[in-house]
Amino acid sequence: MHLTEALYFSHQKDSVEYNTFCPASRSQAREQRLFVQPQVTKQHIRISSIGLCAGLIRRGEFQQMDSRGDSVVKIDFTARRIHSFQSFGTAIVMGIVQYLQVVLFVFNLTLSTEAQRKVTCQNFKFAIDDDVIHNQILEGHLFERLTVPNAIQCHLKCKDDCLCVSMNYFPLSKENNCELNEANKDMEPAAMKWRQGGNYYDLVRSYTVKGGDKYTPEKHHCNNRCCRTNPCLNGGVCQEICDTHSTRFNCSCPNTYSGQRCEKMKHLRSCKDIAKNGASTSGKYDISNSENERFSVYCDFQSEPGFVWTLIQSFSFSKRKTFKYAGFGKNLEIDIEEGEVNWNEFRLSLSQMQYLANHSTHLRATCNFSTDGLQYTDYARAKLAGHDIFGTWDTCKMYEYVNIRGIYCSNCTALTKQQENVSWHIKSYASINVGCEFDGKQGGVPGEKNFGKFEKSLNPDHRCSFSPASTTQNWFGAKVTIEISSKVADTKVRRLRDVISNWTLFFEGHVFQI
Repeated sequence: MHLTEALYFSHQKDSVEYNTFCPASRSQAREQRLFVQPQVTKQHIRISSIGLCAGLIRRGEFQQMDSRGDSVVKIDFTARRIHSFQSFGTAIVMGIVQYLQVVLFVFNLTLSTEAQRKVTCQNFKFAIDDDVIHNQILEGHLFERLTVPNAIQCHLKCKDDCLCVSMNYFPLSKENNCELNEANKDMEPAAMKWRQGGNYYDLVRSYTVKGGDKYTPEKHHCNNRCCRTNPCLNGGVCQEICDTHSTRFNCSCPNTYSGQRCEKMKHLRSCKDIAKNGASTSGKYDISNSENERFSVYCDFQSEPGFVWTLIQSFSFSKRKTFKYAGFGKNLEIDIEEGEVNWNEFRLSLSQMQYLANHSTHLRATCNFSTDGLQYTDYARAKLAGHDIFGTWDTCKMYEYVNIRGIYCSNCTALTKQQENVSWHIKSYASINVGCEFDGKQGGVPGEKNFGKFEKSLNPDHRCSFSPASTTQNWFGAKVTIEISSKVADTKVRRLRDVISNWTLFFEGHVFQI
C-alpha cells in the first residue's frame, strides 16, 4: 500500500475489504491531514488594530472552524506601516484599499475551502468466489501483465493503478498470471471471451463522503486522487470519476488526440504515427495527408528493428514491363484499392509518394518480401537526404548498406540510375568502372541491372529476377528511436511518478502545519 493511504483493512479467508480512511476525530485528521478536507461551518475576520495615520490595518486574523469549534485554518496577518509624512486623506484612502485587499483574499480562500469541503471515500471490496466469472476473460484491453502469488495480490495491483478497472487472473499459471485491463465488461461487453482456466474480476468499488453519506455526482466533488500525477498526455486535462462501472478518470484531449489518456493521434499521417498509436502488426492501414485526404498504405513494423517502412511499389518479374519505363518522378498509380496488397502489381500515386517522402528518412529495396520476408541478400538501404528520389540521374549514390548476390558493402556508393521513363535501379556490374565503391563484377553479367529495368542482361542469381514469380519492392521508411510508448512501459513510468509523488506528499504532511 502507498505510504500516503490511510486504509481500513480486514482480511478473511476468501475476501478482502479496504477503504480510504475517513477519520472520525481531529486527532486522526491531523495524522492524515493530506487527505482530509474538514467541513467548515464557521469563519470570521477579526481586525485588531486600525491606525489610519500611523499604520493602516496593522494586525488581523482570519479563522475557519469546524462543527466542534476546532480551528481548521488560522491566518495571522500584519500590514506595512505608513510613513508619518503622509497626509491624513491619503492614509484613509490607502486604508480602504488595504481593507478591500484583505477581504478579497479571505473571499478567495473561502471559495477554495468550500470547493473541497467534502471528503470522498473510495471503498474497495474483493471476494474471490463472489466477484468472479470463471473461464472467461476480457480481451483486447490489457495494459500490463504481472506475476503475483494469488488473486488478492492481483486485485491490489489493480487497485493501486488508476488505469485499471478489471483484471484477468490465471490461478494455474505461475508466471504472467495477472492481467490488468483498462476496461471492464460493462464498458466492453463484446470483449468478454471464453478462456479455460481464466478468471475475470471487476474492480468492485463504491464511493461515500465523510460522515457516511452516499456519494452523488450532482452534489459532491469526486476526489479519488487519480489525477494527482497528471496521467493525461499531450496536453490533456484530467478529471477524476467516481463511477463504479466506468474508468476512474477522464482526460479532456486536444482536438488532434484521443484515447483515455490522449495517447492516440486522431489524424495519422504516416506508418510511424500508426506505430506510435500502438500498432505492431504489419499490414494495410489508412493514413491522411496534410489536406486530410485518406489513402491506404502497407506498413511494415516488424522486419527491421529501429525502422518503420511504407511500401510504395511492388511488382513481379513477369510484370516488369509495366514498371520498366516509370521512374519515381512519373505518376503511375496501380492497385491501391481496399483489400490485400497485390505484390505482383502495386504502386502509389506520385502525390502520395511525395507526401510520404516528406515524412520519411530512408529508402529501401527488397526481393520476394511477401514470400521470404526480409533477407539481407539482394537488399539496399539509403538515406533519402541527397538521393533526390524523384529526380533524374545516372551516378554513384551513397548507401548505408547494399548487398547484391551476396556481395555487399556498408556506407559505400553504388552506380544508380533513374530517368522519367527509366525505372530506379542499381547497375551492379558497371558500378566499379565509373569509380563507385560497390564492385559487383564477381558472378555478375555484363549490363546487369538490379531491383528494376530488367532487360536482356538478366542474372538468375539475383533474387528479384530468379523466376517469373520473383518480386521486387521499394519502400520509404523512418528510423525510429526507442521510446517508452507501450502501455506496459508507460505504466511503469506512471508508477514511478506515483512513488515520487507519495514520498513528496508524505514529507510535506509531516513537515508543514496549516
